[in-house]
Amino acid sequence: MERCDTCGSLRISITPAETGTAQMPAYTRERWLDKRKQEILPVPYFHVVFTLPHELNCVILNHKRLMLNCLFAAVSQTLLKFAKNKLNGTLGFLAFLHTWDQKLMAHFHLHCLVAGGVVAMAVSAGSASRATICLTSARSR
Repeated sequence: MERCDTCGSLRISITPAETGTAQMPAYTRERWLDKRKQEILPVPYFHVVFTLPHELNCVILNHKRLMLNCLFAAVSQTLLKFAKNKLNGTLGFLAFLHTWDQKLMAHFHLHCLVAGGVVAMAVSAGSASRATICLTSARSR
């Protein structure tokens, strides 16, 4: 973060050292992508965004670990509880933290890639100890 000496406003700046290692070579990236494509479930996926109000920016900036852990926990619990209560299963999703907007102003939010189906346990009639996993699409409900 940088603070303006004239007006005192804060600006987020990114240096190459903060972005990690150099760009992944093309062949390595393609190999990684091919492996990830094999992991994709045969369901639609949805982009869902959870945003914290701008009024909390000062609190978040002063207590990042606590507040961002709370954000991740709230999003996770919300998605998992929705899947359990509405779709009767366990939902798969990925969440990515973004901390600024397009103007590089503080804007804390999670982008989530959410599977359009759940993994549901179906107990066979013969034995309660034998369970099979079946994929239930959100569109079929």
